[in-house]
Amino acid sequence: MREKYLISKIARTAKQNSILVVDDDPSVLDSISLLLKKYGYIVISCERAKDAFKAFQEEKIDAVLSDVKMPEISGVELLEKIHAYKFPFDPSLPQIVNKYGRP
Repeated sequence: MREKYLISKIARTAKQNSILVVDDDPSVLDSISLLLKKYGYIVISCERAKDAFKAFQEEKIDAVLSDVKMPEISGVELLEKIHAYKFPFDPSLPQIVNKYGRP
């Protein structure tokens, strides 16, 4: 029941906002991206944190949804880089971290 509430809340706030989704697992990335697109978000998907940071610099991003455990740069390090890049201009950027993954 809680999942329906969260999805409903997501749908009400979409209004063509853009979300950067970052996950090194293609199936997770595709699933999350498809769900968010279904509810009206503009989704920018990246499998690598380096690509995600570049996309963040080049696109207008309203929120970031990132996996934590990724090769090269972790999701936490990515969000720290994004926050350092964006903070002087917009401290309100929502950041969501996904800790789901294989052991």
